[in-house]
Amino acid sequence: MNKILSEKTLKLKTKIFIFSLISLFIGLTHSLPKNIVLLGLKIEENQHLIGWFLFWITVTISINFIIYSLIDLSKYFKNSIIKILSKNLQSETIGLTL
Repeated sequence: MNKILSEKTLKLKTKIFIFSLISLFIGLTHSLPKNIVLLGLKIEENQHLIGWFLFWITVTISINFIIYSLIDLSKYFKNSIIKILSKNLQSETIGLTL
């Protein structure tokens, strides 16, 4: 499967996995950090907003992954798809006559 997916798609797959694990951990333990020291944020009042923010990040990355996967799959199976779709074409249907 790694030959089918591009490098960008594989990176998105890793990001989905990380954000899903973070979301799962927060959902199961019901614990959000009250302070984010690196950014200097205090989130004591609006903890539910952080949960929704992580959810929408995960959804956005998932949608991007699905789109990039479909593009990579269509590139990989392009010749097979063309053969299947053009199997029943005759010269008259595409405007060529002898």
